[in-house]
Amino acid sequence: MKTLLALFLLVLSLLSSLLQGAPGYGLSSFPEDRPIVMGYVNGLRSATGGWQSLTPAQIDAEMAALHWEGYDAVVHAFIEPLGNGSLGENLPNFKAYQSALIKYAHQKGKSVILSVGGASPERMADQFLELASDATKRATFVANCINYLKTHNYDGIDIDWEFPMIIPAENRDDRPFMTQLMKDLYAAVKAENEDYIVMFGTGPGWHMGSYDFAALKDHTDLFFYFGYDWKDATPTGANCPISAPGSGPQSTSANDSMSEKSVRAGIQYVIDKGFPASKIICGLPFYGYDPTNKTSSSWSAIRTTYFGNQATYDAAIHADALEVKIGTEWFTTPPALKRKMDALLTESKSVLTDKATIRGVGTWEIGHEHSSNPELSTAFEEWITAYAPPTPAEATFTIADATIAEGHSGSTLLNFTITLNPAASGPVSVSYATANGTATAGTDYTAANDTLDFTTGQTTRTLAITISGDTDDEPNETFTLTLSNPTGGEITFIDFSGVGGSIADGIKISSSSSPALDLNLHTGVPGFNGSTDIYTPATPIRLEAGETISFTGSSDTSNFELHNIQYKVIPEMSAQSLTTGAAGLTLVILSRFLP
Repeated sequence: MKTLLALFLLVLSLLSSLLQGAPGYGLSSFPEDRPIVMGYVNGLRSATGGWQSLTPAQIDAEMAALHWEGYDAVVHAFIEPLGNGSLGENLPNFKAYQSALIKYAHQKGKSVILSVGGASPERMADQFLELASDATKRATFVANCINYLKTHNYDGIDIDWEFPMIIPAENRDDRPFMTQLMKDLYAAVKAENEDYIVMFGTGPGWHMGSYDFAALKDHTDLFFYFGYDWKDATPTGANCPISAPGSGPQSTSANDSMSEKSVRAGIQYVIDKGFPASKIICGLPFYGYDPTNKTSSSWSAIRTTYFGNQATYDAAIHADALEVKIGTEWFTTPPALKRKMDALLTESKSVLTDKATIRGVGTWEIGHEHSSNPELSTAFEEWITAYAPPTPAEATFTIADATIAEGHSGSTLLNFTITLNPAASGPVSVSYATANGTATAGTDYTAANDTLDFTTGQTTRTLAITISGDTDDEPNETFTLTLSNPTGGEITFIDFSGVGGSIADGIKISSSSSPALDLNLHTGVPGFNGSTDIYTPATPIRLEAGETISFTGSSDTSNFELHNIQYKVIPEMSAQSLTTGAAGLTLVILSRFLP
């Protein structure tokens, strides 16, 4: 029996060593179809918002009762960075909360991120500088961080250096050291396992200049922006004002500025430095602030007051700051929290430039509400549950009509401008082919049949067709350029109309690929001979793979049936303007490739 037990333990040990180095959750656990929510955990307050001393059993019960449904990840704060590159576990609550936090987070399928640093004690800023500015100590720190992640089963790491300094009088600039630290840490952690989360945080105003966001974007998965603690820097004194029109510019340590003293200005500052919005998490407060007395209270301390007069407080939410005064302190109440999420995460309501949205929101900190009354965490959950992903922009290929005088000899180039709007998220291509109208390939022009490529972000290409000159006395001649078979990117709509000279001949619509196509049919080419789109079916026409609709004849109207539905198409231009054998209808055809 002892031999079997020893063998069983050996197998467990070997299995553990094989699994070591892989996070239990990490980046792959984050949803891709909605924003994410994360929250710091540092101090569990009582049901009335006061500090409390908890036994291990009480900590375990409190952690089990957290409203986990409101979060995708929790950030465990804080382990101390020591100047020699080692890690200290003696900051308040860190070690006491560790095992229960990780246990229950993983039971609920949530990632746990180890946060290194913090604002207090202030010595940590110097300790960060000491280890970051020395290559040997930096390497020691990185190795110790990775070992700690693996040993304690964390899913990622957060660097909370508050704050690197820029002091021109002392010829001091800590930004390169912060960047190098993140570069080394990111490379080493990702080499261990790509699924580990690597992030850093700072904010809200002045200190933003102490980070090289243009460089840091390549060495982090996420940036946690401390949207809270604006406090009395703002006209209202609001703690976390989403907007603050008229507040004037906010200077930074880099001797530049952001447009106003607000959350949106801080986020926009980062985006304008070249940092992607898709990597930004904005922290929102679970506590209030009194700008006159410089005091703060937890949500738990005032929730009874709020719910005693909720309708009045909800009506008093400041339209710009999206906070409300309860007593003398500015708070983000549950309705205000949802409105802040709308302003940062919903395109139609975004306060950012060009309606940009960020990756998610978070909070400092979950412990400012009690597990018995988790109204703010519940507001997170309710907003996420109700979230509807934005409808993808309809990317459309269009061809501008082109006309050129062919000349009496030699050849000239007829340039078609092909536009993709909006730009696709990756490389895309589209096939093109010419077809005779009244012009003949080989005599009047050189036939073309190939593929046109668009790189990521590219929106226009020019396609040149060779036109042959002659001395014949002849009327204007036309040919058609047609696009088909889009591939790559996220193309959803294709405009197959291509007019060479004057006339677009739409004679046949067919689906040669699976899945099916949805077709929106319009008659006429806008702007040609005064024509307009004069008919559009109320709903798209579904064309399954292999099906074909053909339009023939020379009458002024044409009917067709598809799937037992009758359609009538009325051509704008007269049939006699088309040559014998050509289509009797002129169509602009939009084709949607359905998922």
